Amino acid sequence: MDTNPIEPVAPSTDEHIPPLHRPLGVRFLALIPLALAISNFGTAVVVLPRREQVWNALASRMDATLLPAFHLENIGFQIHAAQAISILLALFFLVYAWGLWTFRGWAQAIAIFHCILGILSVFNGNLVYPLVAASALIFLTRPRVSAAFGRQRSS
Repeated sequence: MDTNPIEPVAPSTDEHIPPLHRPLGVRFLALIPLALAISNFGTAVVVLPRREQVWNALASRMDATLLPAFHLENIGFQIHAAQAISILLALFFLVYAWGLWTFRGWAQAIAIFHCILGILSVFNGNLVYPLVAASALIFLTRPRVSAAFGRQRSS
């Protein structure tokens, strides 16, 4: 009588399935675009509709000559355009986070580009974010991490 009815399955040789030992740091990096997605969606759903109410209340209390006519006429369009852009950015960051979470090669390329942009933010006077971005860039380009994304570097 067989005591172990479940037979072990050999690892798949399919190229699209990432290795079993995935770097945990990539999962933490995936939380960044996920937070950006939630932030953009919250901006589109909660903050922007209230800005129109505040602007209208302000315009009704102030003299019309103090506020530019362009803003009063087009504020509704501007709010809706900002909402649409925020929702599109939220969808992009959501797909980007999913790509990092599931170790897609294209997500690694986007993350490397994102890190390079973060390093360039040093020219805006920011000192903390470029250090974090440089650390993430070094981490993302390590051979073990590249292998987890299905990219092998030839030595």
